[in-house]
Amino acid sequence: MLKSDLLPFKIFVVFLILNLLGLAASMDKAGIEQANQRPSPKANTPNPSLKGLTNVGVLHEENLERDLKSGKVKQEDVSRQRVNRLWDHKRQAEKGRNENHKDILFFKQKMRKEENRAGRRSDDIANKRYLQAKKGYESARGQRGFHQGHLEDVHIDAKVHRDEGNFSQKDFHTITKMEYPHESHELGYHSDGRSNGSSFGPTPSLTSSSSGSPHLSSHHGSPSPSSHHGSPSLSNRYRSPSPPRRLYASSSSRSRSP
Repeated sequence: MLKSDLLPFKIFVVFLILNLLGLAASMDKAGIEQANQRPSPKANTPNPSLKGLTNVGVLHEENLERDLKSGKVKQEDVSRQRVNRLWDHKRQAEKGRNENHKDILFFKQKMRKEENRAGRRSDDIANKRYLQAKKGYESARGQRGFHQGHLEDVHIDAKVHRDEGNFSQKDFHTITKMEYPHESHELGYHSDGRSNGSSFGPTPSLTSSSSGSPHLSSHHGSPSPSSHHGSPSLSNRYRSPSPPRRLYASSSSRSRSP
């Protein structure tokens, strides 16, 4: 056989090899994507003692365990409920943090305004308003830290569940991405949790109520835990007004489980 006769055969062989390699790569990619969408068999079993969980994650696992035993949640729905509850926890924490950040901006501006008034002349009313604004500022800072701490905990718990095989990569992204990206970025927050500081953000408008107490004109602030349905004994935990129960852990108990 002449070399010229072998050329089409060689081209065919090369073409066949390339197609087989491409098919293998596609199968590998499909396998990875399928694995990302397929949680481990243990995903539908609540595990409060899972190593690495924060107290937030432990409380959610305990709730799932209790709801499974009572029949509120079916065994095959545990994995989906875990994703939904951590996502809702993240959503509430981000919203609360942003609202308190706006409160901080408002009260800081109010403090400067009343401080200037009191400095120009002896003004007892201005001094009183300054102290009121300072109290509001300190409260807002504490609450913002509370919400930010929960965001950090949810992020950690999502990583633990992803590494354990309870979450797919898609689940992890859903839980850890910003729910209010425009507002969060405007207030100086980054997707990785970093902040440009409490002074970052748009300048709020100042108004005064008839009693002279400072308040926000642009928004209503964070809802108090008592405005949600739930037991008074869990006043430091958020609850969604609709079932299933979703909660906040106490901000003072953010240690990792053993």
